[in-house]
Amino acid sequence: MKRKLTRFVSALLLMAAGGLMTHYLPDDPGSSQLINLASLVLGQNGIWGDLPRVSEEGVELFGRVLGVYKQVRDDVTRAYPVVYGQPGDLLEVREKIDGDTGKGVVCAFVNGAGTYRCRLTSRPCGEPVVFGGAILLRETDGLWIELTAEEPTAAILFFGAAE
Repeated sequence: MKRKLTRFVSALLLMAAGGLMTHYLPDDPGSSQLINLASLVLGQNGIWGDLPRVSEEGVELFGRVLGVYKQVRDDVTRAYPVVYGQPGDLLEVREKIDGDTGKGVVCAFVNGAGTYRCRLTSRPCGEPVVFGGAILLRETDGLWIELTAEEPTAAILFFGAAE
């Protein structure tokens, strides 16, 4: 009985705190790591798992992405999110660009093979540092992200930072 009560109270406290805790695994392959890194820089703030088993390439990717993120983390925190799509859609884009500085991050998630495009709402500064298969297109009607993928993955574009 005590065990069931403890689980019940823990669940209530968790719900009162704003929902469920989530964690992101740093496991290979790189497409999964990009999804988890994109979620991480958008504000999830934690990775869990068997870190010693992550490949050298995976460790390098995490180090590079987080190194660039640290340059714009305050801007990302201040920025109000602009969202296109929703979790589970073929394309979901989240912009967190500070309106005063133009610095921040845009993360695009795709759930299947194909080429996807989305016009940005924010006005980012400079050229992005890109992780994943996205490119930034400057067209007469604005800035567009184009992402080509062979499997579910993500792309991360940092503005106002350098690698």
